[in-house]
Amino acid sequence: AECMGKTSHFIERCFSRDWSSMTFDHNPVTTLIRQATYPEINNTKGPINQQWLNYYLHKITIEDPQHLYKLEKAAAMPMLLQSLANRAGSLVNDSQIAQDININTVTARTYRHLLEKTFIINAVEPWFRNVNKRLVKTGKVFFYDTLLLAHLRRHNTSDLSKTPPHELGHLFENFVWSELTKLNALETYPVNISFFRTREGVGVDFVLETYDQLVGIEVKHAETISSKDLHGLRELKSLATTSFTCGIVLCNTKRVIEIEKDIFLVPFSALWA
Repeated sequence: AECMGKTSHFIERCFSRDWSSMTFDHNPVTTLIRQATYPEINNTKGPINQQWLNYYLHKITIEDPQHLYKLEKAAAMPMLLQSLANRAGSLVNDSQIAQDININTVTARTYRHLLEKTFIINAVEPWFRNVNKRLVKTGKVFFYDTLLLAHLRRHNTSDLSKTPPHELGHLFENFVWSELTKLNALETYPVNISFFRTREGVGVDFVLETYDQLVGIEVKHAETISSKDLHGLRELKSLATTSFTCGIVLCNTKRVIEIEKDIFLVPFSALWA
């Protein structure tokens, strides 16, 4: 929203279900990811973009761990960050990560928490209620800067539109989390942001919750949404009962559509409109 010269009220609109008086634009999300990055490379392309990101990664994974934090196993930090990038949007398993990069689980967890405290990544906890459902209890990891994530995943940061669809879906989900987190930090009364997932794999990307209201948000890099795509939101609605305010599918639709009762298709640009 700041890059677009606008003030976003997306979170408030989710709970009020009021999408009136909004003017949606059709800027590609891939363009916005390049704009909403570090100021030094905002909207830059080519070698400058890549060189800056490479230097930044060297700074946060090699120089700072060795000289500033004096980590005993500082050499593992680049591998840890890469492993986390490969798992962005997925459940975090410190023991599996530790095994992959040949360190112990306690060190992997400690170093991951350091990356959280320095605002590189953050973990999102699962939503749960005291209901007779088997829900996962492991958090997911996301990156504050989606362009950095794209760089770590070896995508062309100068033209993200060329990213394979499946990979683009991961970047879009991370971007939405990052935007929600930034918008929430500006709220007078911040909401809780979590995700919903059952042991059977039914889930919703993000859950926004106040003390008595709940909104589910699914991220889909698509224009056509099928009934199957709404399965997670329906499941969340059945568990949340009266606190379920609405379900939202952020997608490439051109306008807000109530696809079924209490579930809306909403353009990505609602995040910054």
